[in-house]
Amino acid sequence: MSGFYYVKVPNEPVFECRARGKFKKNNIKPVVGDLVEIQAIGNGQGVIEIILPRKNCLVRPSVANIDQLMVVFAATSPEPDFLLMDRLTVLAEKNKLFVTICITKTDLDDRNNFNKVVGRYSNTDYNIIGLSNKLNRGIEDIKDVLAGKLSTLSGPSGVGKSTLINTINPNFKLNVGDVSIKTKRGKHTTTHCELLEVIEDGFVVDTPGFTSLELEGISEYELAKYFPDFNKFNNCQFVSCAHENEELCGVKDAVKSGELSKERYKNYLLLLQEVRENGGKYR
Repeated sequence: MSGFYYVKVPNEPVFECRARGKFKKNNIKPVVGDLVEIQAIGNGQGVIEIILPRKNCLVRPSVANIDQLMVVFAATSPEPDFLLMDRLTVLAEKNKLFVTICITKTDLDDRNNFNKVVGRYSNTDYNIIGLSNKLNRGIEDIKDVLAGKLSTLSGPSGVGKSTLINTINPNFKLNVGDVSIKTKRGKHTTTHCELLEVIEDGFVVDTPGFTSLELEGISEYELAKYFPDFNKFNNCQFVSCAHENEELCGVKDAVKSGELSKERYKNYLLLLQEVRENGGKYR
């Protein structure tokens, strides 16, 4: 915030720090999740001297050293955007993150959307958790998957990300928004990234809601490997099969037989066209 970085130090209060000028000169900026070394200068303040090597770094939002992406969508109000859900899981796979899909408001799920999610991802090893604060359902499961990890919550606004964090640890009292009547989308309530220790040794990055996500730096030849459910049916004639127009394609056969979700495959084709147009470039 305003050039300040807040650094948690073991057995110490949080330090308010600025970064050394050398980082700006080298076009390096500390981000949430960075492991750093600081020099204390008194009165709870310090200077960031070293940013340790990152095992990964997401671009939007800017978050480093993440273990798990928790994809959060509502069963209703707003309705789940399955294409955005697939974008987020592709991002997680690209960065080698564990994936947990959390569906909130399951007590209002009159369109069976939770079971649709389970069906779409049945050939993956993703954790899929249904959550209802009203029925006190799923909270302990969420705590279990957060334990010992640095996780980021991602998904549209208005699906209950802040409510979820408040339920796990009421001490945070994060702002909770409602849903815009006109757009049926959530109003943004989180405006910056912040690292929260929601349970002992379990950290969460609360991020602004996503409305879109570019698939940057992914080529058409590698997109399919970020759909882990495809790998089980990858007995295609050609090693470089795009699972699109080729004959003797194991993935297409699995879609025809119902072993793979037809809707998820359609989203794959949409994303394939997008990465072709983007050319695998970073913008």
